[in-house]
Amino acid sequence: MLAVTGVAIAAALWRRATDRPVLEPRFLFMAWFIDHTEDTVFARTGTALASFTSAVVESKVIDGAVNGAATLVEWSASRLRKVQTGYVRTYALGLVAGVVAIAAFLLVRIGS
Repeated sequence: MLAVTGVAIAAALWRRATDRPVLEPRFLFMAWFIDHTEDTVFARTGTALASFTSAVVESKVIDGAVNGAATLVEWSASRLRKVQTGYVRTYALGLVAGVVAIAAFLLVRIGS
């Protein structure tokens, strides 16, 4: 009943407003201002969010992570390059040092 009363009041007010033809074309031309509201609320907000994401998140976070990983690989490769000498005696010494370290670890674990 309340909805029917509201429709009746709106129809009565609209009949009075049709006597003013200046109001009707502007109101209908702007599509009840729904398009303007949607453009302002959703489209422009989405465009601003996309611009922020492109400028800040992509350039700082994503590119920063990729560049950081590349820098880490380059840094660790330059350090590990010094270990690779090409001499068999160096590799044998590393192997023996590893076996001694494992044996010492196992002896400590078994002894306690």
